[in-house]
Amino acid sequence: MASGDPYAWGDNFYGQLGAGTRLDHAVAQAVVELDDVIQVSAAGSHSLALRSDGTVWAWGDNSDGQLGDGTLVDQLSPQQVPGLQNIVTIGTGHDHSLAVRKSGRLWVLG
Repeated sequence: MASGDPYAWGDNFYGQLGAGTRLDHAVAQAVVELDDVIQVSAAGSHSLALRSDGTVWAWGDNSDGQLGDGTLVDQLSPQQVPGLQNIVTIGTGHDHSLAVRKSGRLWVLG
């Protein structure tokens, strides 16, 4: 395990573990193609990661648009959230996601 590499395990019905599949994992698995992570936030069925470059990556359930990609399609692996740069912190709720830009502006998805 390298510093900044996120790992996940457990239920994966929506792909919220970021492993590229919907298979559950009883042991920690690396989140695919994602490194240099400084913060992670996970709700019941989707996950977010904030990288040190200020970009936000999202995966899992997207039935309410909580991944912020403009679709309602679940993502099985991390996808960069378009339009979110210079982010300093993230959060997740049941079917929504939040991000705060360095300027203090709050973004809400879902």
